Amino acid sequence: MSDFQDGFFRDLWYDMMINESHSVLCNYFREEKKDHILVKLKKCCYELSVPSGYRSISLDLLKEAPELKDDRKRIEHYIADKMSDEEQISLICELFEKLTSGKKKEKKESEKHVRKGAGEHACIEILCRYYDFLTEYAALRIDGKLEDLTESTVSFLEELRGRVDAAKTNKRKKRQAIQAIDHAVCHVSAGTEKKNRMEETKVVEKAVDQVIDLYLYAEAAQFLYNAGYPLPCEDGSEEYGKDIAKVEKRNMARIKTVSLKLLDYYFEQHGLSFEQLTSVSRRAPSWIAGNEAAREKMEEVYHFACDNNLKKAVIPLMIDNASGSGLYIIGENYLQSWGEEDVNYQKVEEILDGRPCCYAIVKFLNLELEDGGQYFWAPYSMVDLVYGKCDTNPEEILFHDLETALNIYQGQLAGSAQEVLYENFRSENIVHLKEDDVTIDPEFRKYFKISEEEDLSEEIRDFEKEYRRRWSMETKWK
Repeated sequence: MSDFQDGFFRDLWYDMMINESHSVLCNYFREEKKDHILVKLKKCCYELSVPSGYRSISLDLLKEAPELKDDRKRIEHYIADKMSDEEQISLICELFEKLTSGKKKEKKESEKHVRKGAGEHACIEILCRYYDFLTEYAALRIDGKLEDLTESTVSFLEELRGRVDAAKTNKRKKRQAIQAIDHAVCHVSAGTEKKNRMEETKVVEKAVDQVIDLYLYAEAAQFLYNAGYPLPCEDGSEEYGKDIAKVEKRNMARIKTVSLKLLDYYFEQHGLSFEQLTSVSRRAPSWIAGNEAAREKMEEVYHFACDNNLKKAVIPLMIDNASGSGLYIIGENYLQSWGEEDVNYQKVEEILDGRPCCYAIVKFLNLELEDGGQYFWAPYSMVDLVYGKCDTNPEEILFHDLETALNIYQGQLAGSAQEVLYENFRSENIVHLKEDDVTIDPEFRKYFKISEEEDLSEEIRDFEKEYRRRWSMETKWK
């Protein structure tokens, strides 16, 4: 299994442990069931049976269903004739019967799926039965048959109770579903007023959701088991689920491929678009350097900033996640560290060449301590500050053309140069510990300097700074 798949399954496992039936995996299976053609047919039939009801499913949508491709022309013919609601219901019932009464093909051993198809799942049957109940409920309410209404509702809830018993999940979750059903039965049996009748469908819907959650959770648990990451068995102890950091692959994965629909839903729930997902590779210096269209886009931004005289421009073009080093467009107002008396002042002027902006490599973002002991934020660079004198050669970090900037930036991010990028972090993040006592992940270890002996260089620098400050004050008053 690839590292991506393995990491993907691990993340789904963590999410299941925390959010259970409201996890991404359960929600994906829930949407899958709701989108099934049989459920859509029943929902459409219910919406047509409610006078002036809201209709989210129509024949126009159903004709696009792959399962009804053989009936597409027939459906289009009915739509063109503007059939009545009764005629549409009759057609839908016929289509539903056709799909459910078809002969089931015998599967060969080699054709068995790891996970049951959505059409074979209990959730499909529950949802279809639920819309049948709603259709009957609406008809009885219109006819004013309140006693029959109560009897029909209680009968449906008892059907749900039987579904709870058949669910392959733990007692805790079953108990929650039974409580929801009991609450609904009490509400229905006691409710005779109009306001209570209006709330009946809500409590019934909640009971349906609880029962469906049982099956969705079981399906998700089976999926993770097949992925090699089984959920721990609930033993009733208080320790269950506390140490979720100890997830480890226990079984050989039976899942060889991951559905693109599942991946799409997963990233959608995390707020990640395809553009964001591919930006890591597309924003790499090597990719930009070899892509003329990408370079032109960056150069357009640069010329736009220059044409609009943005002397305070701060525009990130790309940032390296590991080091924080980035390629920016920087306005000339941030280049005042190289004053007119500085030996590098002429180099800065040549790089700017009369323009208000240039390309800049920003290596380190940090809080900087001023001479007065006050902290100020240096959000763009420690070597490119408005305050103080800069000893850095501007030709190493400032550029007037994108190609040169990309080449230098790419070289600095190369493996042989990585250690240099972390020196600034280590000079600030000094920890006096033994190596064996450092428990942080190696991924972040590179940002720290671990020293068993106390480093007095920081104290010496502070002493020298304080000495210079006092000396300058004494000289001033003399």
